[in-house]
Amino acid sequence: MIKEKQKLPGNFTVAIAALLPPGEYEDRSRFERVLREALADYQTPTGRMSVELLVFNCKPEGGGIYLMHNKKAGSGIKERVCAIAMIGYRNASLLVAQRGDVAPGKMSDLGFIRMVEKVMVKTSGQTAERLTPAIVTAGSEFKAAPLMRLARSTSREGRAEEVQQMLLAIKEARPEYVRSLTSWLDENLPPDCDELVFCGGTATYFKKELNEYYDRLPIIWNADISIPVALDKKGLGDRLSDVYGMFVYFKTVLKKQFNSKSYQSLESLSEDSQKQEVKAHG
Repeated sequence: MIKEKQKLPGNFTVAIAALLPPGEYEDRSRFERVLREALADYQTPTGRMSVELLVFNCKPEGGGIYLMHNKKAGSGIKERVCAIAMIGYRNASLLVAQRGDVAPGKMSDLGFIRMVEKVMVKTSGQTAERLTPAIVTAGSEFKAAPLMRLARSTSREGRAEEVQQMLLAIKEARPEYVRSLTSWLDENLPPDCDELVFCGGTATYFKKELNEYYDRLPIIWNADISIPVALDKKGLGDRLSDVYGMFVYFKTVLKKQFNSKSYQSLESLSEDSQKQEVKAHG
């Protein structure tokens, strides 16, 4: 897609940044090797391509958030113990920086899907794909309207009963999930933690509960990253923060690595190509 949009030839060089979950981060060297080999020669609907991987930079999940937070905190970050909690749909991960030294990350399967599964157990005939957007839209106010379209009964009374059943399931599953998540975080947070940075769409969904539970700590949300409107046409919001943080960092790395003349091509990218870069880095 980038090749077609930028009207590039079949042979060109590319710089790629990636964020990997803690469980996959140890395989980053193998990932780079496989990626390099695959890019060297492959077939596409528009013809054969040969792409040279000029620069590859890989960080653990939450690394983009930490790098942006580090940049904003300056030298003060080396005097603090900072934890980055990335809570997504499938997984939750924790990255801890002990006075500037980043330790290997921790990961669990405590993503939003765990709450959805709790709701599925207490309802009938629902799937995770259908429940997830409805639960998100219902929010902490437990609005009934988003659940109406999930009701399968043909009668008004039956649909109302189904919606109430789903609402009750969500009300019970929400605190259960939060307890599981905070218990895991408590087990893995360092006792001398000075600040906690939350990121990921699921973390935002439970922002009220997480703020209340960790009121003893200074909490920063998504490293105060503001996603440019041009890069968020689909309204992904906070879910782009980690990737965008990595993107900003990676541009700085490339600028230092190459002379200013070579770097002009990156700086002069059109708005559309920047969107593609951010997606590729994710």
